[in-house]
Amino acid sequence: MGDMREEFDALKAHKAECKAKRLAMNTTLMATLGVPAVEQSKGVWRVDTPAGAVMYYPATNCWQHKGKVCRGDAQAFAAWYKKQSFTRPA
Repeated sequence: MGDMREEFDALKAHKAECKAKRLAMNTTLMATLGVPAVEQSKGVWRVDTPAGAVMYYPATNCWQHKGKVCRGDAQAFAAWYKKQSFTRPA
């Protein structure tokens, strides 16, 4: 193998390791933050709201609601979720 191939393989392994660490850290945080999220599949959390579903992806630190993608860790997601109007009582 060439030198560049080895470098790219090492970079790929490093990125996979970082992604796995983020997934583990954000998954444990989601359980403690009080967001009524349900794990839909591995690495995908779903919150059903009257305004539509919110999907949170802890491995990539992003969430999606109505086609808009936002970035941040689990704490940023919980803060965003609590600021939304669909979490306040009518």
